Amino acid sequence: MSKQTKQKVSLKKRVLPTILLSVTLPLVLCVLIPLEIYGNNLEEFMFSLSGFLPMCFLFALLLSAVIFAGVFFLPQNGYRVACTVVATLALMAFLQGTYLNAGMSSLAGDNLGDKTISVFSKVLNLVIWIVVIGGGVVFTTLFDKKNLSGVITLVICAVVIIAQAMGPVVVIMTNNQVFTPKEDRLVSEDASYVHNILTKENLTTVSTSGNVFYFCIDRFDQLYAEQALEECPEVFDCLDGFTSYTDNISLYGHTFPGVSNLLTSKKYNTELRRGEFLDEVYNQNDTLQVLAQNGYKINLFTQPYYAYTDAYFLPDYVENVAEAKSYEVKNKPLLALNMIGISAYRCLPIIAKPLAGTISSATCNNQAESFGANGFEEFSTDMKNAWESISQTTFNSTGDKNFTFVHVEGCHGVDYDEEWNSVGVFGDKDIMISLKNSFKIINVYLQAMKDAGVYDDATIVITGDHATPVNDHAKLGEPSRTALFFKPSSANHDEVKYSNAQVSHDNVWAAILQSEGIDVPLSLGKSLLQIGENEQTTRYYYWHTYGLTFSEYVYEIKGSGKDFANWQLVDEKHFDRFIMD
Repeated sequence: MSKQTKQKVSLKKRVLPTILLSVTLPLVLCVLIPLEIYGNNLEEFMFSLSGFLPMCFLFALLLSAVIFAGVFFLPQNGYRVACTVVATLALMAFLQGTYLNAGMSSLAGDNLGDKTISVFSKVLNLVIWIVVIGGGVVFTTLFDKKNLSGVITLVICAVVIIAQAMGPVVVIMTNNQVFTPKEDRLVSEDASYVHNILTKENLTTVSTSGNVFYFCIDRFDQLYAEQALEECPEVFDCLDGFTSYTDNISLYGHTFPGVSNLLTSKKYNTELRRGEFLDEVYNQNDTLQVLAQNGYKINLFTQPYYAYTDAYFLPDYVENVAEAKSYEVKNKPLLALNMIGISAYRCLPIIAKPLAGTISSATCNNQAESFGANGFEEFSTDMKNAWESISQTTFNSTGDKNFTFVHVEGCHGVDYDEEWNSVGVFGDKDIMISLKNSFKIINVYLQAMKDAGVYDDATIVITGDHATPVNDHAKLGEPSRTALFFKPSSANHDEVKYSNAQVSHDNVWAAILQSEGIDVPLSLGKSLLQIGENEQTTRYYYWHTYGLTFSEYVYEIKGSGKDFANWQLVDEKHFDRFIMD
C-alpha cells in the first residue's frame, strides 16, 4: 500500500471520531446549557424558545465545523494532542458548570461571588483546569504508547453529552411550557385573565400641576456614589436642591422584593412565593393608593418577574398598563449569542467569568419586543433602550398631577460605553460608565422639568433598589448602604447637600407625601425630612439567600450603618423551598 493510500485510509478512520469530538463542546455550550437555563428560568425570559434555539443550533454547527477543520487534517501526533485538548475542554466546561462554581450559580450579569471567593479558591479552580487539560496532553504525548487516548477522548465526549443532556431532558419532562410560545404561555389556563404589560405610554410626560419622579438605579451602592464624587463629580451637577443621604440602608438586598418595597413600603411575607406575593402587594398599600386618591396619575416603568408578575394584577389606577397584543424578537442571532454568553459564564473558570459577566436576563429580554393594545411598546429596564426612548422623544405636558417611577439596570453591570455602544467581552467594565449613563437618563427628565418650569415644585427621589450584593448564598460580612438622593418640593437651587442622618427606604414614602402636602398615614413612619443628623435610629435589613433552599437573615442596625459592628443578626429563617418560582 502506497504512502498516499495509507494517508487516505487514515483520514477515513478519523471522520466519525472527529465529528463526535467536534460537536461535543459546541453542543454543550451553544444548545444544551442554553436550553436548560431557559427552561429553569422560563418566567424570567420574555421570549419563546423559537426566538433563539434554531440560531443556537446554527452557531453550534459553525463552531463544530471550525473545530473539525482545525483538527482533522493535522499530522497524527498533532491530531491526537488536539483531540485531547478539545475533549478535556468539554469535560472541564461540564464539570465547572455542574460542580465547581463555588456558589456562583446565578445568571450572568449578577457576577456574584468575587468578594466571597478567596484568591486561593480562584487559583485552585484554575489549577484544576490546567491539571486536567495539561495532564491529558502530557499523557497523550509521553505515556500513551498504545494509543489509548483516542478511545478515552471518545468516551469523554460521549459521557459529557449524555450527562449534560440530562439537565434539559429533566426540564422538558417536568415543564410542559418550555415549547409553548411566549404569547400562549402567558394566557391563564382557566382564561380568567389576559396577559397585560407595562408599556412606554406616558414615559415622557411631565405635569404642569404637580410631579413626583422616583428613579431606581439598580444596585446603586453608596460606595459607587462616593467613587463618582471623587472621580467624576460632574455626574451630580444636575441635582439642584437635592440632599444625598450617605447612611441610607435599603430594606432588601435584591431586586425582588426590593422594587416592590420601594413602591409599596410593604415587607415581604416569606410564607408566600414570589408570584403570590407580587400579585397581592400592590393592591394593599398606603403609598401609590394615597397618591391616586389625591389625584395623581400613576405610571410605573419597571421589569416583570422581579417587580411584578403580570400587569393584569396591578391596581386599576396604574395608567400605562395595556393588554399585550404582539411579540417579536428583534435580532435572533444576537439573542442566541446572549444565551450562549450566559452559558459561557456558567462554564468558564471562576477567574475568567468577568469576560461573560455583563450579559444578563435583561440583556436577552431587550431583544424581545412586546406591544400593547394601546400601541406602545413594553418598557424595558435595559439602559440603551430607556435612553433611546426618552432622548429621542419630545416630552408631553399634562394638567393632571403625575407620579412616575422609572427603573433602569444601572449599576447591575456595564453593558454600554458612554456613546451607547455595546462594550462586548473585552470592553471597559468600569461601573462608573453605567452610573454616568444612568444619570444621563435622569438628567433628561430633570431638564424637561426645568424647561417646563415645574422643577422647583417637583418631588424627586433617586436611589437604588439595593446595594451591590456580595453573594447569593451566605450571611453578610460587611455593611450594605444604598445611595439615596431626595429633593423635596420648593427646595432651593443649591448644590447637593450631604447628610449623615441614619435613614432607610422605610423613610422615603413619608417624605414624598410630606413634600406633596399630603397627610402621612401612621403606617409609613417617620419622614427623611424629620430625622436629624445626630439622631440615633434603629433600622432593619432583610438579607435573602437563594439556592435550592431559601434563607432570610434579619439585621438590626443601631448607629452608623457604615460600621459593621453596629449590624446585629437578630433573626434567621430557613425554608426548604425555592421562592423565585
